[in-house]
Amino acid sequence: MAKRIQALGSNGKIILDMGTGPGTLALIAAKKGAKRVVATDIDPACIEAANRNAKEHGLSNVIEVVQSDGFEKVSGSFDMIIGNLPFRDKGWENIVISAKDLYSRFLTEAPNYLNKGGTILIVTASFADVGFIRSLVDNTGLTVKELVEHKFHTDWIVFQLT
Repeated sequence: MAKRIQALGSNGKIILDMGTGPGTLALIAAKKGAKRVVATDIDPACIEAANRNAKEHGLSNVIEVVQSDGFEKVSGSFDMIIGNLPFRDKGWENIVISAKDLYSRFLTEAPNYLNKGGTILIVTASFADVGFIRSLVDNTGLTVKELVEHKFHTDWIVFQLT
C-alpha cells in the first residue's frame, strides 16, 4: 500500500487514512507532501500511537488523528481515501462487526467523501475473502484497478478505485 501511495503521489492532497493503526501510511503521505491527512481508527491504543508518531516526526500540523467508528466522525471530502481495514474477525477487541460488514460499510460510504478525480485505495490479503471484497469493489460504480504483490508467502491485493 505504501508503494501505491507513493506512486500516485500525495503532494498537495487531502487524504483520509481509515484504519490508521500507528499511523504509518498517514506518515508516508504527510512526508510526501500531503496538504492534510486525517488518520482515523476505532482503537484508542492506535489513536495514541498515531498521535505520538505524528508528533515524533514533526507532522502534527499536517496529520489530524481522530478516533472514529468508520466515517462516524469524518467530515469534508478527500483527494485520496485509504482503507487499511482488518482482514479477519479475530484479534480486534474494539471492532464489534464482522470484517465483511466493515468492508461493506467502507465501500458504501467512501465514495460519498471522495473529491472528483480522487482515488480510493483498499488493501486485503489472499487469506481474506478476496472474492467478497472484489464483488463489493465492483459494485461501487467506480473504475477499478487491481494490483497484486506477493510478499511473505501471501498475495497482497490493492484495489485502486477512481
